Amino acid sequence: MKKSEQLHLDAQSADNDYESLRLHTKALREKRAETFEDRWLQVLLEKVNVTYDDKTGKYTMKHKRLGTLDFYPKKNRILIRAENKWYNRGLQWLIKNFELK
Repeated sequence: MKKSEQLHLDAQSADNDYESLRLHTKALREKRAETFEDRWLQVLLEKVNVTYDDKTGKYTMKHKRLGTLDFYPKKNRILIRAENKWYNRGLQWLIKNFELK
């Protein structure tokens, strides 16, 4: 059983609404990370060199035009370091700009 599934089950059996909401939010974040790691990480590794930082949960990679990027799969956001700019919908951005299909 994946961690997101376990968190979802824990949220359903939580004692109060706040605890349930907290666990549902954690489950959604874990699901995003699991989807990226299971489906897209291997495809991305074939295109570029990717490093993972366990403390922050980010993946760092180089883009030929934009430079160094940080991808946070749990939040689904990308940071382009050279521009110091954040982009939401980070997985879609990666798929489009690295041509992962």
